[in-house]
Amino acid sequence: MIKINLLSPLDKENLRWEKVNKLTVRSIACILFAELIFVGIFFVTLEYLKAEEQAVASEYASVINLPQTREIIALEKEAKENRSKINSIYTIKEGHTDWTSLFDSIATITPAGVRLESITVSDATPKTKTTSQQPQEGVEIQQTEGKMKVEVAGNAKTRDMLLEFENNLKGEKRFTDLEYDAANYVKSVNIDFKYSFNISEEELLK
Repeated sequence: MIKINLLSPLDKENLRWEKVNKLTVRSIACILFAELIFVGIFFVTLEYLKAEEQAVASEYASVINLPQTREIIALEKEAKENRSKINSIYTIKEGHTDWTSLFDSIATITPAGVRLESITVSDATPKTKTTSQQPQEGVEIQQTEGKMKVEVAGNAKTRDMLLEFENNLKGEKRFTDLEYDAANYVKSVNIDFKYSFNISEEELLK
């Protein structure tokens, strides 16, 4: 079968452009339809998420209002406050000078018959600025960095008791550079004495 195309070139060109236009319109329509579907799905999903959020919020509110939940929240708050207090205590303790340890050491090596009347602690190498503290009655303290000089004064009933106390001071490893007052050895009984020694400030830090 023979087909004879009697259309003019202009008609052929118009026909070709008509087909192109139809194809373009069909493609645009498909794209717009796909976009409409996507937008619809998006809004449906958004509404679903909003509904789920409201349901979860409502459930959360109901759980929060339960007596057991309120009790747990109160316990957690109390535990948090206790942790904060404990951390504050540890922070204060760090770098705190342990005067009690020093006084306990001196008291331990003080024999019977020896009475301590005063303990003075000061910087072994005085500086311009010092900080005074009063840890207990009858004790004067000037605190600075480095070595601390400790001076003890008191009364011993006999010279033997005094020498025992002196030997105990020499035997204490934390005490160095022991010095004594020459007047300590003038009397044999009822002796007023003075001793001084150094102790590293690091030894007094907790």
